[in-house]
Amino acid sequence: MASAVQHETVGCNLCGSAEYSRLHVKHGYTIVRCNRCRLVFLNPRPVPSDLASIYNEESYYGGTAEFENVVVGYADYLALRDHLHFVVKELLLPLKGLTPGVSLDVGCSMGLVMDEFRQRGWTPHGVDVSSYATEYARTELGLNAFTGTIDQVDLPPESVDLATMLLTIEHIPDPKSALRSVRQLLKPGGILIVATHDVEGVWPRLVGPRWRHYNMPEHIYYFSRRTLTQMLSEVGFQTFRVAETPTLAAVTEADATEMGLYAPVRLLHKTHLLPVAAPGLRAIHGIARSLNLADGITTYSRRV
Repeated sequence: MASAVQHETVGCNLCGSAEYSRLHVKHGYTIVRCNRCRLVFLNPRPVPSDLASIYNEESYYGGTAEFENVVVGYADYLALRDHLHFVVKELLLPLKGLTPGVSLDVGCSMGLVMDEFRQRGWTPHGVDVSSYATEYARTELGLNAFTGTIDQVDLPPESVDLATMLLTIEHIPDPKSALRSVRQLLKPGGILIVATHDVEGVWPRLVGPRWRHYNMPEHIYYFSRRTLTQMLSEVGFQTFRVAETPTLAAVTEADATEMGLYAPVRLLHKTHLLPVAAPGLRAIHGIARSLNLADGITTYSRRV
């Protein structure tokens, strides 16, 4: 596959500028920062069709996939089942009193998040570019998972109450367009939760290219609180909450990071202590967020 992969150079997805500066080089890929708005992204990058092919093989979800000689994917995605159910609980905590309705998971993968929404009384829908993952969601879990991109979803406009993009937006070749498509599907006042990585936290700035979320070529965009909320605003969303979601750490990665360190949430997950530790983690991450020490960001926005 490596010799057949095509690459493209792109402008900034947020402001449209073609002026950018090199930030890092990792695994042969160049990470740049827009000189105008400071959005960080991969440039050049594989073309969208080649990027989509990364997610189509079973090996991506079982730890043996490679793309351009770089290991990609999850060690064992299905091992995330209990963890992702807990993540959904955490994500919905700030929305107490929200009546279950129609939900849409953008980047639904094998449907584990959708399944938890269903158990909580929602009518879930999902979309993912992976034919393998969506087939699993449909046949094994009986879920309405659409294979394709968000602009191809067969749902009526203004029919969705709550949409989620959990560690998804950084994978999408045109995130601004994807957000517009989500907005069209949401009811007026409908809520969108976006969870991604924060490239302008103190930690990623300290460790540079060794930051664990510089995960190329899967991750092609790297947002900050400012660039993400700006993009949301420009496409018609009003952000009412910005938080760190500690439970969204990548708990199925290798046990140790490139720096030889264990991620605390990984250890809590392995020892089944994550639910017990959750209140303390929320407090710690609240402090970390206020000091810009954390490297994750979760936004809650309404369609306006």
